[in-house]
Amino acid sequence: MTDNLQERPASLARRPKPAPDETIDPVNYSQPPTASVSPPVGRNPSTAQPASSAKRKRELTFPFSTRLSAEVQELLDTAVDSEGITVRDAVEQAIRSRWGSKN
Repeated sequence: MTDNLQERPASLARRPKPAPDETIDPVNYSQPPTASVSPPVGRNPSTAQPASSAKRKRELTFPFSTRLSAEVQELLDTAVDSEGITVRDAVEQAIRSRWGSKN
């Protein structure tokens, strides 16, 4: 069976191609100057709001995961569906009503 197969080539090793910037020292590398960026078409730079005023302050949140009984899961799902709130809102409201309010 193996007598009919052709012999493998003498060299199977492939040589990696050098990177285009192989000769450039990254420590001494400086970016070429770029052209100034113009505002997108249809926007007036004088009427654009500063980025800081457009961003909302992010609320600090923490991951929360727990196992629930089937009965409690059904109660939670019913509350979410009937009130039109998220699971997070339902859990936060339940905790605040039982142990305290938001400061």
